[in-house]
Amino acid sequence: MVLNDYCVHSCSNTNEEESTSAVSELLEANNLVLRGRIVTLRDNGLSVRAIAREVGVSPTTVAKWIKRWEESGNLADMARPGGPRKTTQAEDDLIVAEAEAQPLTNAVAIRDDLRLEVSARTVRRRLHGVGIHHRTPAKKEPLTEQHKAGRLAFAQRHAEKGMEYGPRNIVEVARSGHVTCNVWGWVSLHGMGDVFRIEGRFTAAKNVRDMSFRSELVPEPL
Repeated sequence: MVLNDYCVHSCSNTNEEESTSAVSELLEANNLVLRGRIVTLRDNGLSVRAIAREVGVSPTTVAKWIKRWEESGNLADMARPGGPRKTTQAEDDLIVAEAEAQPLTNAVAIRDDLRLEVSARTVRRRLHGVGIHHRTPAKKEPLTEQHKAGRLAFAQRHAEKGMEYGPRNIVEVARSGHVTCNVWGWVSLHGMGDVFRIEGRFTAAKNVRDMSFRSELVPEPL
């Protein structure tokens, strides 16, 4: 079984972040154009309601940006105040170091190990901020020699592409050793009857064709 709870972001994550940033910049630019149009229409003598109908926003929004322009001459979004940061830079560094040292850990374990007075969600945000994201553990069957040879060849071709299958990211899980066996039998008020072993998988075809002992299980009149 291969587990990789936390792993450093890949190029695809970087591309996704760049795309999100580009979309945000485009939306901000469109908003500035809309607000500038509101101010221009106001300068041309239109009422607040007429401007709202023209640009497709509420009169409250029109009045807000007209007032902002008259007071500050600024149509950009103002910085939004947030709550105080719950972790220090030193604690952030410890969170990241813990995740990198133990790839099989999780946000709750990191918080408890470091004795942080924050939520697991805060720990996850700190990890996401540096590109470390949760991944669903991958489960793999034990490999045959043919599988191992194929995996080794693949690894050699991709030796420079990360440590997802590195030794510290792999945990071997032993099988239980239990063996199953299909049987056919019967039980009555007088006790348990004979039990017959069924070789291989028990299918409908085998039930009809191969059950030579069925006559032994049919009850006879007393």
